[in-house]
Amino acid sequence: AEKKAADQEAANRVSSVISGIGTVGTGSKSKIDAAEKAYNALTADQKKLVKNYSVLTSAKAAYQKITALPKKGEKFLVGSLWYQVTKSDAKNGTVSVIKEKSKKRKSINIKSTVKIKGYTFKITAIGKKAFYKNKGLTSIKVGKNIVKIDSYAFYGCTKLKSVKIYSTKLKTVGKKAFGKTEKNIVVQVPKKTKKLLKKYKSLLRKKGISKYTVFRY
Repeated sequence: AEKKAADQEAANRVSSVISGIGTVGTGSKSKIDAAEKAYNALTADQKKLVKNYSVLTSAKAAYQKITALPKKGEKFLVGSLWYQVTKSDAKNGTVSVIKEKSKKRKSINIKSTVKIKGYTFKITAIGKKAFYKNKGLTSIKVGKNIVKIDSYAFYGCTKLKSVKIYSTKLKTVGKKAFGKTEKNIVVQVPKKTKKLLKKYKSLLRKKGISKYTVFRY
């Protein structure tokens, strides 16, 4: 009788730890690990008395799902922007900005990185038609890791007046990426070098930006 009571008490303690996992999120690892450790320390007889073991197994599966490394091609909404994974890697992953959550924002800040499911991805591209015909957009900041602005990315953004480019790596600008935008756009480049200024002038003017655009450091 004493053994039975002791076994039940041990099982109850573990059941309580399992119940304490609660709603599974990216910060649930310590609770899941503690519950699994406590359960594994029980004897075979004690384990049989744990009635909510399925909660632990479900929590483990849920945690693995929400923290799994995002695959190439997967899309995620973070803040006001949608991103698509272009390279799946735990340390060197990359994404492209593919569209806005809505076209109501007047200013967009594309940062250098974004965190998705606990992993940090470099934002290296602005996708095709990402901000297509956002007629309310007035300013855009292009992050330091951007190497490509795809076709029609800002086409028809008729009120776009300010483009700040923080990247020194921009190599490709797609067809009509800045077509039908504000006539007197001001483009600011990141470094005070004539070479970079000349390069970006050439890149952007070939892709639809107004000939009246002012380029400056």
